[in-house]
Amino acid sequence: MLFSLNQFISSITNNLLGRYLFAIITGLLLSLTLNCFGLGFYTWFALIPLFILVKSSNSYVSACVEALVFLFVYNLISFIWVLGIHPLTWQGFSQLESVLISLSGWLAPSIAHSLILIPFIIVTKIFYDFRTSDRSSELKILDVSILSFLWVVIEHKLIFNLGDNLGSFFVPINLLAYSQADNSLLVQSANIWGAIGIEILIIFTNLLLSNFFNIQRFDIVSYGSRFNVKQPFFGNDKAKDNVQAVSLTIILILSIYIYGFLQLQEGGQKRIELAKKAKDFALIQADYSASTYRSANASMSSKKLLDLQMQISSNINEDLDLLLWSEGSVPTLSKNAFFENYVKELGKTNKVFGFGTFHSENGKVFNSAEFFEAVYEKPKVDNHIEITTKEEAETNGEVMLEYQVAEINSYRNSRYNKVQLVPYGEYTPFVNLLPGSLKSLAQSVIGTGFDQAKLDQEIVKTETFNIANSICFELLFPQIIREQVVKGGEVIINFNDLSWFKSPLTLISKQANLDENFFAANWLKKMFLASAVFRAVENKRDLILVSNAGYSALIGADGKILAKGPANKIHMLRNKFTPRRDKSIYTLYGW
Repeated sequence: MLFSLNQFISSITNNLLGRYLFAIITGLLLSLTLNCFGLGFYTWFALIPLFILVKSSNSYVSACVEALVFLFVYNLISFIWVLGIHPLTWQGFSQLESVLISLSGWLAPSIAHSLILIPFIIVTKIFYDFRTSDRSSELKILDVSILSFLWVVIEHKLIFNLGDNLGSFFVPINLLAYSQADNSLLVQSANIWGAIGIEILIIFTNLLLSNFFNIQRFDIVSYGSRFNVKQPFFGNDKAKDNVQAVSLTIILILSIYIYGFLQLQEGGQKRIELAKKAKDFALIQADYSASTYRSANASMSSKKLLDLQMQISSNINEDLDLLLWSEGSVPTLSKNAFFENYVKELGKTNKVFGFGTFHSENGKVFNSAEFFEAVYEKPKVDNHIEITTKEEAETNGEVMLEYQVAEINSYRNSRYNKVQLVPYGEYTPFVNLLPGSLKSLAQSVIGTGFDQAKLDQEIVKTETFNIANSICFELLFPQIIREQVVKGGEVIINFNDLSWFKSPLTLISKQANLDENFFAANWLKKMFLASAVFRAVENKRDLILVSNAGYSALIGADGKILAKGPANKIHMLRNKFTPRRDKSIYTLYGW
């Protein structure tokens, strides 16, 4: 069967056009592994065509070009959601300018994510040339291990350390590991080696399986237009080694699954043990778009937005430990007025109130998450026993003819300022190198205006739990979350606003005068949710996604999605999160 499959692939790839078509089609197939399409199982085989092309290429140039086509097609699909920022006419751009900005935003990360792996392709070709004689031998297990590590060092470590300018071209949301977010047994191992470890395993498996595939080239001089059938699909003398290597890989994966099963059992038991310490929370998904209230002729003013969120919040009749509004839910506004009219009112029923806003300090402007905690003063009765409610008195066995309710004495204010800014959304890379005509464009609302906070800022601490914060884009950077959990974060909260980006299919439905959600695939939102699953498991923390447009969700410390609201709808999500203090191996020693 393998021999027949190799002959079929050989018939396709024995000419230049065929090889490029093969690269394009298999690159498209690789994009199906994105979590939004739900075909994560294919990830374990999807890179084999790439390695077939590299193995069978005639030169280093052809290996790089063909690999670049394969990777570029995959990345084009991965970042097609960027086109959803069009139209930007509400920001004063013309239709043409909006199209150019959208196309640039789509192509820049697609090209960058493809080019960054070219060094990996070159090294892989070197390994093949070193190990291969007439393309009948394969990579050894040591080769496969080295190449797997090289891939993740480039993709996970290098692009995160290129600095604000070069690093701006990378949006690490399409990592292959995220395709496994629904594989709850496998994902548990991320609390040991993070998403990086799972990606190593995926690359390792693909490289190993590629040993069983070998393109048989036409030899026009010796064999005319026939296959060189004398060349086996893999070296007969290496068959035993290949079988042994694959068997060991299967044993490794089974061990990981067993570990995952045990971790899920332990996580369930842990949640039961900590049930009494669980905290009630609610989050408001107001489903407003950037254009709704930021443009000059906005249909919803800041005041209307705040009133909407207050109206939804007022439907909560019970006291909560935590109430959350999403990123940008409190726009530029008089903080004194906001405190007097909104925070004080919400503080009556919510112990902690958190929201996304903008903060000015010493001439700098930060994208921030701000928290107000109501500090209560318990009254003392004649016998000096502190009583807040009748129920508490009865629980303590006290017979009280009268009781008093604690009153808010003050508010404790805490803040987290964003560390990892969104390129072109919150700052413009290389802005000082731009000509004057483009600098004015860079100074627009979409181009710049925010300052970068330091990673070593204090975490938000409340009276009953500590928060590991992140804002939108930062969720894609594991070290930012890990750093805050190391400092004592007991629950992870991510404030995000993905309303800037609509699915391309949503845009098509709008142009066809269909309901806007008729084709709403919400690709970006599903991919973002997948990355959140890994951040929760890596650090063994419940994670709350507070989204403006969806998906708002509560993800358990074991990666299970315990509650999820709809996308693109006004919604209130209520549930309980469990603060935890134990630290995972990845949190303690992560890389």
